[in-house]
Amino acid sequence: DITTIKQAYRKLSFRFHPDRFVGEDRSEEDRVATNEQYARVKLAYETLSSGILGDANVSWYASLGGKSRTDFSGTIHLVPHNEAKHILDNVGVASASASASA
Repeated sequence: DITTIKQAYRKLSFRFHPDRFVGEDRSEEDRVATNEQYARVKLAYETLSSGILGDANVSWYASLGGKSRTDFSGTIHLVPHNEAKHILDNVGVASASASASA
């Protein structure tokens, strides 16, 4: 349940948040351990709330805001290898085939 996940995250993030301990006299080991715990809590929340466990009809990639593989922003124009090499040479970029033959 997303409500339970959110409540647990809020409780644990408050408990381990680094800003909570500003000005307190703490050892470096304790400071590092608390920061690691906070990072784990944050990662767990992001993972659980990212949509992976959400709608079964939505891909994981789409749940993170990505486009589907077939949703391109425009037409893709492919050019022959020799034309691509000519374009790269004209703008001063060494092509992969030029560096491979060197």
